[in-house]
Amino acid sequence: MIGLRVKLEGEKRLAKLLQGNAKKVRQQMKMAVNATAKQAVNAWAAAISKEIAVTQKAVKGTIKITRKADERWISSTVTQKEKWNRIPLKHFKPVQDAVGVSYTVKKGSKELLPSGFIVKSLGNHVFKRDGPKIKLTQGKKKGSLGQRIYKQYGPSPWGVSIKNNLKESVKTESEKILIKQIDRRIRAVLKRQGAI
Repeated sequence: MIGLRVKLEGEKRLAKLLQGNAKKVRQQMKMAVNATAKQAVNAWAAAISKEIAVTQKAVKGTIKITRKADERWISSTVTQKEKWNRIPLKHFKPVQDAVGVSYTVKKGSKELLPSGFIVKSLGNHVFKRDGPKIKLTQGKKKGSLGQRIYKQYGPSPWGVSIKNNLKESVKTESEKILIKQIDRRIRAVLKRQGAI
């Protein structure tokens, strides 16, 4: 499991503003940490999307907040599923041509799947025939010989994170986000107090 822990910071600044009211300090810290965790999910998806030509939406489902901060435990955990489930090739801008399907995994670099084909009725997924010819048991060509078809995939989000050590870069980014979120909470407190 890749875990990203957003820990307690900035407590002294808030404590000074809230005259040491521990409950109010913890409430503000909880809000800052949970807001940071949400942004960390987006930052992680964006980091993967920079490495491979896929939308953030396609990878966001693999990254989740697995623990939210509360007033007793001011820490949040963001994790990515430790699975090698690869992203279907349909997310890599496939284009059908006479020799197969071209697609883009790395930005600016096209690849070709010879004899590949896109099936619109199956959600625009990319397939390829493979293996020995077998006797078909269903459909219009029942009884004739044909090959099995297999859905095609690109890389896995987990694999991209491991290969590019994204955990560290996202953790660094999240620490910056947390500082901004604490500053935001401080401004909210000052505004409520009529200081700004």
